[in-house]
Amino acid sequence: MSDREREAGGGSDQDQDGPKALREALERQKAENAELRGKLRQSAFREVGIDTTTGLGKTMAEFYDGDADPDAIRQFATERFEWKPPEPKPGDEPPETPGKGELRKEVTEQVVEAGERIDKTVEKATSTDGVDDLDAKIAEAEANKDWQTAMKLKALKTRQIAVKKGLV
Repeated sequence: MSDREREAGGGSDQDQDGPKALREALERQKAENAELRGKLRQSAFREVGIDTTTGLGKTMAEFYDGDADPDAIRQFATERFEWKPPEPKPGDEPPETPGKGELRKEVTEQVVEAGERIDKTVEKATSTDGVDDLDAKIAEAEANKDWQTAMKLKALKTRQIAVKKGLV
């Protein structure tokens, strides 16, 4: 794509890595992180024996703002709502929840991975590697007396700085 096509609205490589794209990526990662934290929290409530889809369990889930730790949820429910865990009936064995611990571990790993992706996105958004790399290329072009390339690189550098500052 030529420079004229880019200026005419044909898009540029800059748009894909620009601040807007990075903000959107960060927002997507934050949303995914929130979703995974919600799943982890739901899993912890289920492990305690609280149904968060109806009645008192739903109210408890709305008011609880702590960690997704079953012991903390159990303590919160008993202290704030005087909730008592259901007692098993004689002769009844508690229903098995296959992989309950594995599910919590998997969701926890997903939350950690989402956090790492957010960190990488923020790091990329605040990086100045491209500008430093351009400085080296500009210096090389000037040393070789390639003035046309040096001017194009300076224009690109100016654009990158303007985009980073939100001026474009």
